[in-house]
Amino acid sequence: MQDMIDLVIGSNSYLGINLCRILDPRKTLLVSKRSNDKLNRAFTFLPCDLREFKIEISEQVSRVFILARSNSPKKEDQISFYQNLEASILLLAAQNVDLEIHFISTSLVYASHEYEPYDKHTIAAPEDLYEKMKLDFEKWLYSLISWHKGMKLRVYRIPLLIGGYLRSADRERQLFYAFYNDIRQGNLWFFSTPESKHYGTAWLDVEVLCTQMIIADEAKGYHSYLPFSGNLSYYQFMRQAHKRLMFPAMRSRSLPPASFMQMASEDQWGKEDFWTVFKV
Repeated sequence: MQDMIDLVIGSNSYLGINLCRILDPRKTLLVSKRSNDKLNRAFTFLPCDLREFKIEISEQVSRVFILARSNSPKKEDQISFYQNLEASILLLAAQNVDLEIHFISTSLVYASHEYEPYDKHTIAAPEDLYEKMKLDFEKWLYSLISWHKGMKLRVYRIPLLIGGYLRSADRERQLFYAFYNDIRQGNLWFFSTPESKHYGTAWLDVEVLCTQMIIADEAKGYHSYLPFSGNLSYYQFMRQAHKRLMFPAMRSRSLPPASFMQMASEDQWGKEDFWTVFKV
C-alpha cells in the first residue's frame, strides 16, 4: 500500500515556513510558486503557480494544508487561482475519500466597521475582493465535504499572525514588534481618538496555530475556528503590558500556554494565556 503524505500548498508563506518546521520532511510535499532556502532541504518541492496550473500529483494525500493566496488585485487572477485550486482539491479527493483539508481563511470575512468583538457565530460580511473570494472558497469546500462523508474540513478564520520563526525582513514589516519593543523601553505611543483606543486588534501566535492544525482529530465533517490568543486595541495592549512590566515577579510565574479562543469582553482582555506569548 502506498504511504500517505501531507501536502502544503503555499509553503513559501510566513505561516508555511513555520508549519513546515513541525512536519516530517520525509512525508510532506511542498507546493509554491518558488522554493525557499529557509526550508529544510529534505522536503520534496513542486513548483506551481495556481493562477496558471492545477496541482497534479501521483501520491496519495492524507492531509492538505491550503495556505496559499493570490496577491493579485485583478479579479480574473483571483478567479483563475481559485478555479485551479478547486480542480486540485477534486483530484486529491478522488484519490482519498477520507481526505483531511485545512484551509486558512481570514477574520476579514466579518464586517470591519463594527467596533465590537466578534466570534465565529457573527454574520460574515466581507467587503473587499480578497475576503469575498476566501468566503466563497469556504462555501465550496463545505459543499464538497457534504458529498464526501468521510472527509474532514477545518477552516481557520485567522487574524494577524505574530511570533514563530521570522526572517529579519519579516520582523521589520510587523508593526507589532516595533510597538512592543518601544513599550519594553518605556516609550509609550500616543492615541488621540476613541476608535484608536478601543477598537480591538486580534493577534495569534503562529506556533500556537501550527500546533493546533496538526493535532490528531478524528471528528469527520466541517469545523470552523476563530483562533485568537489576544483581542486588544494597541492602546489596551500598551496599558496592560506597561502595567505588567512594572512587576517583575509576574514574569517569572508558570503560566498556561496560549489558548485557542476568542477574547470577547473587557474583563478577558488581560487574560494570562495571551501574555505568555510575549514573556511579559
